[in-house]
Amino acid sequence: MRNGSSGAVGQNSQGIEVLATLGAWATFCVALISRAPVLFEADDYAYRASIVALRSGLITLTQSQYSQLNSTLKGHQAFGIYQWTHLSNGNWISEKNPGYAFFAEPFYFLGNLHLAPAFYSLLAVGGLYLGARRWIGSWAGFVASVCFLFTGASLTYGYRVTMPTFTEACLITSALGLLLWSCNTDQTNRLRTFVSSAGFILLGAAVFSRYTNVVIYFGALIVLMVWHKRLRFTPSARLSWLGVTAVIATIILGYNQHFYGGWFKTGYTSQHFSTSLANFPKNIWEISPFLLESMPVLVLAAWGAVKLLRRPRPNQSLIGESSRSPQITGYLLVLCVVLPWGLYFGYDRTALHLSANAGLHVVRFYVPALGALALLAAWQLMRLGSKARVVIIAILVVLSFWSFAALTKQVPPAPGQPGGAPLWSKVG
Repeated sequence: MRNGSSGAVGQNSQGIEVLATLGAWATFCVALISRAPVLFEADDYAYRASIVALRSGLITLTQSQYSQLNSTLKGHQAFGIYQWTHLSNGNWISEKNPGYAFFAEPFYFLGNLHLAPAFYSLLAVGGLYLGARRWIGSWAGFVASVCFLFTGASLTYGYRVTMPTFTEACLITSALGLLLWSCNTDQTNRLRTFVSSAGFILLGAAVFSRYTNVVIYFGALIVLMVWHKRLRFTPSARLSWLGVTAVIATIILGYNQHFYGGWFKTGYTSQHFSTSLANFPKNIWEISPFLLESMPVLVLAAWGAVKLLRRPRPNQSLIGESSRSPQITGYLLVLCVVLPWGLYFGYDRTALHLSANAGLHVVRFYVPALGALALLAAWQLMRLGSKARVVIIAILVVLSFWSFAALTKQVPPAPGQPGGAPLWSKVG
């Protein structure tokens, strides 16, 4: 009787945790639709045009198609299409990496792009719940989900439905959750192989949306390949990961070759991504305040990372494989923050052109690491007392809405600059 009663209590507790997690997600979705979207910068226009064109099955546009779509989207604004490039054959194509239009298209077809962040955030929450609960324990999935959803960055870029930033973060977050589940579960090797491979497919989708996300992909792949024995992954799992990698690389390189005229060419003809160690001091000094404002969870994540990666003391009794696995997970998550942030802390463009009001435009480069930050923060929060944990979570939620308002307080750009009406109000 006692065992049966204990099991019922455990199932009831998990049910409450699931409902709490879904409640947090629903609150996040309501917050996103609480204000009308604005197209804040040129990138919004580039992605908007891609989404609309793709509904007609078009990735490139002839000159007449381009002129017609530009006129349709422009309305009373100065721009309809922005940041598209003229190909040598006379056609037009977006400068941006191609993936987001494909990921947003089903929701544009349904008539409301707000469904896109709702869907992808639910995907992220599902991954976080599975991964954090398996890795840390009960209620860790809820805590990790709150840490991910309730930041100014998540709210701001989830609200900007013509930008890929939040979708990429959700794909990466869901993938990390699946990888953590695979690393820490006792399920069958076949299931672990399937779930971990699904994680790499999601990471590959994020790379298709923004090519610089490849550093996260390879960071995760390297960690799992190097420590596959300690994590008990079979040779078939490793072959599956490499197979997924080969397919994703073939798709991206083939796309580049077909549409841009070269395996490693992109739509950018006037500028190229460049990064340098010399830019680190200036970028770190000037961008860090934006990151702290929009993602205060990074303080908890840094605290958790230091404690998680700290070597066990000689007198500690827990030694061996089981005590080292959390550190391997820590390496995975820290690498998924350090690699993309290191890439963009060296970014020439922000080092040269950063302004005091650039938070809205600059923070997006760092958002893909948000899932890893949320998991590290959850690990640390679950080691605090319940009262302290509740207080800190409440503070994070309050700060997230304050940051959301601060980042989006600017009025739409003046006539003659990028800015305009929401996508769904302009095109039927």
